[in-house]
Amino acid sequence: MIAWSAQPRPGQAVVPNILATYDRLPTDKTIEAFVDAQAADLARQAKKFSLIGRREVLVDGRRGLEILFRWDAGSGLLRQRQIYVPLDDGRLITLVNTALDSDFEAVDPLFVDMLAGFKWL
Repeated sequence: MIAWSAQPRPGQAVVPNILATYDRLPTDKTIEAFVDAQAADLARQAKKFSLIGRREVLVDGRRGLEILFRWDAGSGLLRQRQIYVPLDDGRLITLVNTALDSDFEAVDPLFVDMLAGFKWL
């Protein structure tokens, strides 16, 4: 589900957006193995995939892993941040920031501020 989306400019094919999804962390995988498998799957399937980085992050005090990458979605070269955070009940939340690669640096401070304000309820 899209949690937030910028207003599109005329002719803009991709607008900056934030997405949040839930999944189940397989019981036989660590968060590190799961994220590495996700990145490997993206590398196989996404056109012009380029991993920029992978790092440990905190989201409102919970440890998670972030991958940052570029890929061609057909509507332009995108830059995407995916943050994976395991929850106590076995679910895994994925927070995704997406923008055109050419727009990402300009909107990233907004993404960072929104992530910094994230609160677990």
